[in-house]
Amino acid sequence: MAVETSEETRESQPTLGTAATASSSANLRLSGPMQAADGALFCPRRGINAGATQHLQTETRSLLQTRLKAVALLCAVPSALSVIRFFFVNPAGMWSPLVLSVVCAACWAFLRQERLPHTTLKVAGATMFAAMVGAISVNILVILGDALSAGDFGLYHANANRLPGIYLLVMLAYAMLIPSTWRETLVVVVGIIVASLIAPLALMWAYGPVFEAAGDSIDRVEQISFALLQLFTGGFFAVYGSNIINSYRRNAAESDDAGMYRLLGKLGEGGMGEMWRAEHRMLARPAAIKIIRADLLDSSGARDTANKRFTREARATAALQSPNTVQLYDFGVTQEGTFFCVMEMLQGMDMEDLVKRYGPIRPERAVHLLLQAARSLEEAHHRGLIHRDIKPGNLHVGVFAGATDWVKALDFGLVKSSADEMAGQTALTMEGVTTGTPAYFPPEMAAGAAAADVRSDIYALSAVAYWLVTGELVFAADTPLEVVLQHVQKEPIPPSQRTETPIPPELETAILAGLSKDPAKRPQNMGDFAARLAAVDAGDWAPADSTEWWRLHEPETLAGIA
Repeated sequence: MAVETSEETRESQPTLGTAATASSSANLRLSGPMQAADGALFCPRRGINAGATQHLQTETRSLLQTRLKAVALLCAVPSALSVIRFFFVNPAGMWSPLVLSVVCAACWAFLRQERLPHTTLKVAGATMFAAMVGAISVNILVILGDALSAGDFGLYHANANRLPGIYLLVMLAYAMLIPSTWRETLVVVVGIIVASLIAPLALMWAYGPVFEAAGDSIDRVEQISFALLQLFTGGFFAVYGSNIINSYRRNAAESDDAGMYRLLGKLGEGGMGEMWRAEHRMLARPAAIKIIRADLLDSSGARDTANKRFTREARATAALQSPNTVQLYDFGVTQEGTFFCVMEMLQGMDMEDLVKRYGPIRPERAVHLLLQAARSLEEAHHRGLIHRDIKPGNLHVGVFAGATDWVKALDFGLVKSSADEMAGQTALTMEGVTTGTPAYFPPEMAAGAAAADVRSDIYALSAVAYWLVTGELVFAADTPLEVVLQHVQKEPIPPSQRTETPIPPELETAILAGLSKDPAKRPQNMGDFAARLAAVDAGDWAPADSTEWWRLHEPETLAGIA
């Protein structure tokens, strides 16, 4: 027998509708609204706290670590090969590439750690590039110093003319591979240009007599100016290119902001998710977002089942067009594997809270509310969808488009499609998640969820009607199983015997007909049940009556709307 065994069990269902209400719900342990820190953002693609700035920072940190690992490896290997080359060609020059290869290898090993802080990555990157520039400068001193010592000015010119290109290569490598702003790149470029002047100036000072003896064969001013012209030109393109690349990344991150929501406060928290009051950043449209906790779906099987169930529920809800059904704006899975749905924000309370706060309601008002719920379910039934979990907590009463006492049906998480059944698809269930709520449990569903049809929803809605006019459950017992057994075996006490409020005979007859144990003795479709309700002679519940009720009892909800 598939029954919901506790309130905790109900909270474990990854359902949509409960996210849409700004008041309490049977499916939530609600707290008072809490302001989201710094107006956190929710992006349907990326998840919570995924504003363009923060997302860019997170992406930059991850990309920086990946690129630095690649640079460390690409630099360590050629440097190690250079050590071997210098060992045979010029042993005095092997020490700088040896130090560089050790530094880069150490950085590569260090960067293999997970999620290093951005500052640490910057230090590691600065260490590597400083080691590169230092190794180049030392090699310059060694190679050009040997040429000057030997008086081989031809060799000196040949190597000196290659120097700007080597430094320029380091500049461009930084600009292309390391994600940074143009200011950060400019600092690196200036540092490289300054470092590139140290070795030539040091040689000119140390080998002053040699340069004086060389005369016109070495024009030091021409050499320095030509090198600076190349470096400044290359540096400009490095800074400009870095700015373009960074701009593209920033624009790509900000392009998603058009579909983002700013979280304004937490509405509640259930066993598998959180509900947030939100506002679309571009449209300023209020919305409710439900976020399903991905950490509760550890196994691939559970995640796959939840994904299918969540998708089915979202599509079922989105297909419904009745103004008495909660509207779905968006749904999906974020990059982190978190399920979410964005729904219209409702103002008011569900029928369970309505009765708990204010007691049984007048029969004419009950008929008014029930007819709206019936219209929502009638459309669902025409589309081959059976709700299977109708209860007061899933029927919201509030203010909508200036109208009061407007009913919205929520939570199609247990919806069953007759089309799926005909196609032979099995029900999607997860461990710990059961079907239905004992207090509103149709007898036939005790044999299994597959036994549910449109008449099951009629039974549950009749039990809701019983609750509205009496403030009592049809059956009550110490355990959920006992409640279900009473639905199967025991006849309900007529509503008129459980309340002091006069119940019109037609309304009592309609409720008891809907609560028949045998589905064949109930109204056979929601239209028939609605017709019985509409025929009840209970008086009119006019719009002015509902508006006055909300003005007296819930003025905050009504404020600014009616």
